[in-house]
Amino acid sequence: KKFAYGLISFLLALAILCSLVSDFGVVAFAEGETLPSEEWYAAENFLNFSAMRQEIDALKASGTAKKVIVAVIDTGIISDHEVFDGIELVSPYNVILDSEDVTDDTAPSLKVTESRKYHGTHVTGIVARLVKEFGLESYVSIMPIKAGDAQATFRWDRAVTAIRYAADNGASVINMSFTNELSDKPSASYIQKLNEAVNYAYSKGAICVAAAGNQGRINANSFYPAACEKVIGVMAYNDQNERYSKSNYNSEFTVVAPGENIVSSVKDGYQAKSGTSMAAPIVSFMAGVMMMKAESADEVYTAFKEFPSDVIKSGGFSLRKADLVKLLNFKPASKLKLTATVGGEEISQNGFFVNYFDSPTLALNAVLFSLSESGEYVVTDTDKEISWTITCGENTENAKGKSVTIENLKALDYNVTATVQLTSGVLTASLSFDAKVKYLRVVERETLAEEVSQTLGQTAPTVFDAYYGYTDKSGAVVEKKITSPVRWTVLRKNENTASTSLGTELTLPAQTKVGEVEIYASLDETEGVSEDSFGAKLKVDYKKIDLSELKEAKKTGHSVKYMGDRVTLTVGDYQNADPNAITVAWYVNGELVTTAKSGEFNYLPTGSGRYEIIGYVNDVAVVKQTVRVLPTDKKATWILIAAAVAIAVSSVGLVLLLPKYKKQEKELSK
Repeated sequence: KKFAYGLISFLLALAILCSLVSDFGVVAFAEGETLPSEEWYAAENFLNFSAMRQEIDALKASGTAKKVIVAVIDTGIISDHEVFDGIELVSPYNVILDSEDVTDDTAPSLKVTESRKYHGTHVTGIVARLVKEFGLESYVSIMPIKAGDAQATFRWDRAVTAIRYAADNGASVINMSFTNELSDKPSASYIQKLNEAVNYAYSKGAICVAAAGNQGRINANSFYPAACEKVIGVMAYNDQNERYSKSNYNSEFTVVAPGENIVSSVKDGYQAKSGTSMAAPIVSFMAGVMMMKAESADEVYTAFKEFPSDVIKSGGFSLRKADLVKLLNFKPASKLKLTATVGGEEISQNGFFVNYFDSPTLALNAVLFSLSESGEYVVTDTDKEISWTITCGENTENAKGKSVTIENLKALDYNVTATVQLTSGVLTASLSFDAKVKYLRVVERETLAEEVSQTLGQTAPTVFDAYYGYTDKSGAVVEKKITSPVRWTVLRKNENTASTSLGTELTLPAQTKVGEVEIYASLDETEGVSEDSFGAKLKVDYKKIDLSELKEAKKTGHSVKYMGDRVTLTVGDYQNADPNAITVAWYVNGELVTTAKSGEFNYLPTGSGRYEIIGYVNDVAVVKQTVRVLPTDKKATWILIAAAVAIAVSSVGLVLLLPKYKKQEKELSK
C-alpha cells in the first residue's frame, strides 16, 4: 500500500509539473544541420553583395543614415569571440536570471544536439559578420538577449518578456530564430500575449523578424512567433536557388532568404549550419539597414510586404526572395490605374466609345503607381491580387487577377472597379466606358439621304443601309458601313403598326398607302424601339397624287366573245403624271389581284360569269368596269343560239297571232 500511495503521489506531482511546464509553453529552437566548413556562405552572390555594397555606401555618404540596434533573442553569445570585435554590444539581458550575463551555455548539456550548440552565438554572429562585411560598425549595434536555457529551449513567458525588454531599450529590429514544435503549439492565451508583445514593439518603432521553422511543413500556419501579425516570417532557400527542404512554408510568411551552409561563429571558431534560424538574421540585417533610412517601422514593414521581389518557383511554391537593393528602392504604391485595351488601342478615360464591331475582345489591366522623389508616378510591379467587379447592364461579374479579358462585347455601358488590398490600406480605381459605337446613321442607298420624301405613284422598292461612326485615339471621326446584322424596326405611324427584322440592310417594297414610315437601326438585342434604344432613325413620307385633274377613264375591251380573250382596262391621264409610272391597285370581284406600276391592266378571266374590275390609286377608285364572260363550248353555244332563235321566233309568232286570238275570243264570248 505504501508503494502504491508513493507511486500515486509521484504521478500526481509529475502531472502538476507537466501542467506548469505546459502553461509556460516550452519552445524548441529551429534546428539546423552542422556542416564542416569555414567559408562564408558559398552562394553569397544570391544576396548580390556587390549591388548591396553600392546602396549601403550611398546611404552612408548621404549623411542622413541613423544608428540602429538589432536585438537578437536567443541562447546568448560567447561575447569574447572575435566575430564581435569592433561591434558595439548594448543592453545585454538574461531573461532567465534577470541579469546582464548572456553567456551561451548550450554546449555542456548532453540534451543539446550538435545543431543547437552555440545556437545564439551562431545566429548573432551572422548579424555581426554582415555588419563588418559592409563597414557598418558605426551604425549598427547588437543587443544580445538570452531567453533560452542550457537545453536550448525556453518558455513563452520568457519570449514575451524578451520582446518587451528589447522594445523598451530602443531596439530597431528584433530577431527571433526559434519556433515551437508541431505538437507544442502555444495556447490561445500565449498567442494573444505574443501578438500583444509584437504589437507593443511595433508601436515603439521596432520590426520583429522570426524564423518559419524547420519541420518541412506546407501551409504551416501554427508556428510562432513567425505566425504572429506584424512579424516578418522568414523561410529558407538553398545554394541551388530552391526551397530548403526542411523549411516550413506558408503564403503568409513574408520572404525567403539563404538558409543552407551559412558559416558563422561557434566556440573556438566558425561552423556552417542550415535552417530558417540562419535565414532570419540575414533578413534582420536587411531590416536594420532599412531602418537607418526609414522614417518609421510602418515604412519598413510595408516595404517587406509589397516590394517587387524576385520569385523562386520550386516544387509548386512561390517564394518571395529577400533583396536589400529592391527593398531600399521601394516606393509604396499610392495610386491604382485601370486601362482597357481594344485592338491595340488603349482606353483610359471614362466615356470612351468602343468600336466593338471591329474588336470584340477587351483586355482590362490594373497597374500600381508610386510617387517618386520628382513627384511623378512610376509603375510598381507587385504580386498582389487585384479584385475586379464588372457591371454590364443589369449583370455583375467578379474576377481576380492582374488582368481580365471580356469576350464578345455587348452594346451596353460597362462600369469596372478594381480593388487591391495593400499593407498600407486599400486602393480602388474605376473605369466606365460605352461599348456602343459613337453614333449610327441610316441612309437611303442610292442617294445617301437621311430623310426621304416620295410620291406613291413614283415609289419603287427602296434599300436602306446603316453606318456607324466613332472617335479614334487621335480624335478624328471614322465612319464605316455596318456589315454585321443589326435590328431594323419599321413603324407605320398612320396604321400604328411596327415590324422588326435582323439583317445588314433593309428593303421596303413599293408603298400603296399614304403616311409616314420611320425606320430604326438598333444595336440593342431586344425587339422594338424604346426610349433606351440606341440606334438611328430615318423618316419616309409617302404623299398622295393629286386627283383633282383626273379625266374620265378610257374603257376598252369591256365585252368579249369567248372565254380566253383578255380584259384590258386603261387608267386615264393625270396632270403632270405619266400613266405608265402610276401605281394602281387592281381588284377583281373585291379581291386584290396585283399592284402594277403601269396604268394598264390585262386580266385573263378564269371562267364564265360576271367580273367587276376596279383600279385604285391612293385608295380612290379611278376606273371601274363590269364584264360578263360567256362559255367557250361551241356546241353549247349553238344550242343556246338555237334556243334563243326559237324563243325569238315563238315570240314573233305570238306577237303576230295575238290579235287574231283576241278577235276569236271576242266572237266566242258573244
